[in-house]
Formats: sequence, C-alpha cells, structure tokens
Amino acid sequence: MEKLQLWAQPWWVNLLALIPFTTYFAFRRNGRLLNWRQLIVIAIFAIAFGFVEAAVVVYLRAAVGLLPGYTGTLSQLQHSSEAYHQEKSLSQFPQSLLTIEVYREAATLVMLISVVLLTVSRTSARRAAFLWVFALWDLA
Repeated sequence: MEKLQLWAQPWWVNLLALIPFTTYFAFRRNGRLLNWRQLIVIAIFAIAFGFVEAAVVVYLRAAVGLLPGYTGTLSQLQHSSEAYHQEKSLSQFPQSLLTIEVYREAATLVMLISVVLLTVSRTSARRAAFLWVFALWDLA
C-alpha cells in the first residue's frame, strides 16, 4: 500500500467530523436526551456499518470495471495515477446496477432508523440519535 492519507482533500471536508459532536452538544442544551451508553452503542454500529457499506461500494465498482487501478481480483488492486471521476462512473454505470444501488441506499436508511428505534424511546431523543448515527455512518 502506498502512502496512507489521514486527512481528506479538500481540507474543509475534515470539518464534517465535528458534526456528531456539535449535534450532541446542541441537543444536550435541551436536557440530556441520550446517555453515554446509547451513544456508544449506536456509534459502534454506525462505524461498523459504514465500513461494510464502503466495502460494498468497492466491490460494486470493481465488478463493473469502474475502479481505477483494478486489474483482476481484489487482492491485485493497485493504486493508480488515474483519478476517480464520479460523473464518469455514473454515466458508465449500468442502469440495472444503479437501481440496485438506490435500493441499497434506501435499505441503509431503514437499518439506521431501525437501530435508532431499538435504542431510544423518546421522539426528541430519536431525532438526536438518528443525526448521531447517520453522521458517524457517513464519516465511516
């Protein structure tokens, strides 16, 4: 593996990491909606599920041939100087797989909502928990 980059580019994208914490403190002003146990449990789920989602995206792009540097098997994945272009990928993505991708994203939201419903009982706390879990999942 070449050089692992810790910070995203452009630099301001890294500020998105502050969203879960800002949300927590904003909702905490109105009273403690979520306890630390709830936050930790849904954070673990969100981060693990975010990793699974990222792996699925890599597999889909590799299967369709839209992964730069992909030459055969995933074990042969090489870094390429060819940059990834989202607009190019979407135009080349088969419509049938694009439909599956939309349903996958919808299923992801259902799963995030489900874990919030199972973890938190009050409606206002559910909103806070959903923002927390969605932000961490998206960052992962």
